[in-house]
Amino acid sequence: MFARLLAGCLLLLAVFSNFNQVQAQVLKRSRKTNTAIPNVFIEQVYPLRLPGADLPEAEIYDGIDSNSPLHWDDQGNLYFFPSVRHPFRSSGKSLYTLSPTAQSTIIEDAIGVEGGKWLEATWRTDDGTLYGWYHNEPPNTCSNDPHLSAPRIGAMVSQDEGATWKDMGIILEAPADSLDCNTQNNYFAGGNGDFSVMLDPGKNYFYFFFGSYHRQIEEQGVSIARMNYADRN
Repeated sequence: MFARLLAGCLLLLAVFSNFNQVQAQVLKRSRKTNTAIPNVFIEQVYPLRLPGADLPEAEIYDGIDSNSPLHWDDQGNLYFFPSVRHPFRSSGKSLYTLSPTAQSTIIEDAIGVEGGKWLEATWRTDDGTLYGWYHNEPPNTCSNDPHLSAPRIGAMVSQDEGATWKDMGIILEAPADSLDCNTQNNYFAGGNGDFSVMLDPGKNYFYFFFGSYHRQIEEQGVSIARMNYADRN
């Protein structure tokens, strides 16, 4: 695990630094076992721009405004989901051949979740069912400031690789008494959002790692919640 973490850190260093030609090799040996530590190379890499979403009514073009999950289908197709107030979808055989994005369709049914929905995490099951979770910013959170919202997390499901989604509603929401409508923050009066989701190896729980914007400072920061895998529907 340490070797993989080290390799990841060095890769990030290569991406975000201005080194033109850097190459390093680690050949230290353990004094106790005389076993070679895995080799690490740093090489020059180039930026890769993924396709963004167009939202003309907000004068946003080729934009990405959240986590952007990806997944492979059984035929080797890669699907990429950037969001700008709404999930968009792109596909291709690799990161280098992704198509222009198209807006996904969300079937609301009778749930009526208002406000923008940023698709931030997905999980595809063996039968092809795609689960997704979105960051929602409901309107009219604070009567004194129409610009403030309190994000929450909702769930949806797709049977066509994310072209259309069935909204299953909100699954995680902060209590009303945790909001601060007099905040100097220009976006959030509280809430939970901006998250990632991981399934544990035993397929027992989905773990949600989310930002808590509680009115009390000691309650703010990265928080964790979990949901039974059996309750995903």
